[in-house]
Amino acid sequence: MDRTIVYPGAIPLDTDILNVQRDAMKAIGFLAQSTIGAGMYADGLACTQTTVPSMSVLIGPGSITAISTLDATAFGSLAADNTDALVKQGINLLSTTLAATAPATPGQSINYLVEATFQEQDAVPVVLPYYNSANPAVAYSGPANSGASQNTRRLQTVVVQLKAGTPATTGTQTTPAPDSGYVGLYAVTVSYGATSIVNANIAPLATAPFITTKLGTFATAPLSGAYAADTSGAANTITLTFSPAFTSYTSGIMFVRWKMANAVTGATVVNVNGLGNKSLVKPDGSAMVTGDLLVGTECLGVYDGTNMVLVSNTANAVKKSDFGGGLTASNYFKLPSGHILQWTNGVTVTGNGGDGFTNQNQAISFPTTFPNAVFQVAVSTSMTAVTTSGDMMFQVYGAPTTSGCNVQCQFFGGGTSTGSTYTPIVFAIGY
Repeated sequence: MDRTIVYPGAIPLDTDILNVQRDAMKAIGFLAQSTIGAGMYADGLACTQTTVPSMSVLIGPGSITAISTLDATAFGSLAADNTDALVKQGINLLSTTLAATAPATPGQSINYLVEATFQEQDAVPVVLPYYNSANPAVAYSGPANSGASQNTRRLQTVVVQLKAGTPATTGTQTTPAPDSGYVGLYAVTVSYGATSIVNANIAPLATAPFITTKLGTFATAPLSGAYAADTSGAANTITLTFSPAFTSYTSGIMFVRWKMANAVTGATVVNVNGLGNKSLVKPDGSAMVTGDLLVGTECLGVYDGTNMVLVSNTANAVKKSDFGGGLTASNYFKLPSGHILQWTNGVTVTGNGGDGFTNQNQAISFPTTFPNAVFQVAVSTSMTAVTTSGDMMFQVYGAPTTSGCNVQCQFFGGGTSTGSTYTPIVFAIGY
């Protein structure tokens, strides 16, 4: 922000005071532009019925911001500046009364548009005293003792007015578009025969550029990403209490984290600080289903203006434990496709010089039961020593089940099978 320097003993100039005002306006204007942008935005300016309902409405105190040139006309001794632009703010401290009339045709209604714009004008004319060098004790009245008045204030205000639409059959009337340089704030509906306008006849426009979220909201509300534990005692309802509390649902900037108290079994709602239920949906907009979120799941959601969108959660995070029981000689692992691969050993048998073996037929259990079905089972034989007179092998017999299979050992090659042990090794695939 620019500042004016003055010195002791120097004759003060009118531009010293004028530049201070202009510099302050520039600083505030660019600060406003950096926070809310260069568009036209409204704050306050509530539209209500009159205290005693009448055919008028009240527009309350408020302000409007708009981009404008620095000074369209000379500001005292400072020249006009129509090149440099900045955001200015018009302020109304008092209410404005706007009158409407009902349509003259039975069965018809009319919509009035409450529109507003920024206005800057010079006002408050005063006949100022001027220095009289010929007789300093008696001041001149106006410049050159002309008695003429001069404007003493450059006012920045809000102009609000009613723009009438076209009367039409009730239910078909439309709200007129704002005039050039204005923004629409409210629609006021008046029907044939009406003798007063009440609040039920007044509705803010969906396109009205009101500033609805203030900086104070961010200062007193939890930061985006605030964390809370779900305190709901029922499935499919998530209750979150943050301190300090959120005071409203805010689209796009409201990120919340929480820990699930209950497993999801269907469509689910989230209630933040008692502000009301919002549907919890997936990024594609679909509702929750059984198994999506489990007890203890850590979640991150963002409010999109309609729903709380689940951005991420630990229920779907990939962990080593998701793939199986461990790295041992008898175990399993799961594939993302749902397939399960398993391996295990049967009972080791010892060759005894012929084909008479204990544990000739074995029932082998899988490390884990296949939840749905078993596709294939293969068995091989592990030997501890080489034999030259005969060998053993294992083979699957009968139909495997989801929990295990049967294997049988067979002696082949002639001679004896002494000098070695034999272990069946089973490999199974299912889902």
